[in-house]
Amino acid sequence: MANEKKETGFFLRLTSKEKARLQRRANEAKMPLSRYLLEMGLTGKIVSYDYLLKCFLQMRRIGNNINQAVRIMNTFHSDCEGEFDYVLREMNRLQDVLDRYIERELKENKHGVFEGAAGGDKHPPEQSD
Repeated sequence: MANEKKETGFFLRLTSKEKARLQRRANEAKMPLSRYLLEMGLTGKIVSYDYLLKCFLQMRRIGNNINQAVRIMNTFHSDCEGEFDYVLREMNRLQDVLDRYIERELKENKHGVFEGAAGGDKHPPEQSD
């Protein structure tokens, strides 16, 4: 479907407020309005990985900070095991939260996609022939 030539037009009448609202949602989803309307009409949801990406980027930054702290501890033969154990426990807790989030999202929409704030209602996608 992605490579099919689009040869049919579609006209939609709506108020200025409705158009502005749809345009705002399309912008939030980082999509052109036509693509947003098509995705919402065919699947009932918009896929957005932004939130999950932010979590992983933040985890990477935290990991870099931990690596730097461990290097300093090793360089100066510092005895900070208690503090390091605390940080490790917190990182593991954060990983558990992310794992549960991913597992829940995969179960709920069964398509391996994550719905962002711009996502639509919970109607299942139509089955294609």
